Amino acid sequence: SEVYTTDGLKGVALKKGDVIVIAGMGGLNIIDILTRAIKDNGYTVLENVTFVLQPQKSNEIVRNYLAKAGFFFIDETVCYDRDIFYNCMRVIYKGITSELTDEQACYGPLLIDKFDKGDKEVSLYFDHLNKIFEIRKRSNPTVKSALEERKQNERK
Repeated sequence: SEVYTTDGLKGVALKKGDVIVIAGMGGLNIIDILTRAIKDNGYTVLENVTFVLQPQKSNEIVRNYLAKAGFFFIDETVCYDRDIFYNCMRVIYKGITSELTDEQACYGPLLIDKFDKGDKEVSLYFDHLNKIFEIRKRSNPTVKSALEERKQNERK
């Protein structure tokens, strides 16, 4: 096991079985790191690597990027610590691009499933997101659409 401190993954040759944790930074920085890792290592290497991502913001942009870039969501979880919610996603590269609905991008496709199954932590997280999205919907059409989808799906 090795730990690297570097500018993104610069100079780190990814190998089969690696688990890469990118946490505690903005979603746009995470996208930049992943984009450069793809460029430096190629897609075939990524197929054997697991990425654990914990963006501090721009989750919907990260999720949309991952889906369009061919990543597959294995798991997503949320925790609450010191009055802050953190979400963490585990993804692998499959090379199959997909499109997320606005709701999936903003709330998380796997978190929606956990919510539907009664996960209490996710339910609290969604309540928190709903309050934030009520404010952000005025200036962000993606968030507005996601909030409308979520409200409709919660009524079902």
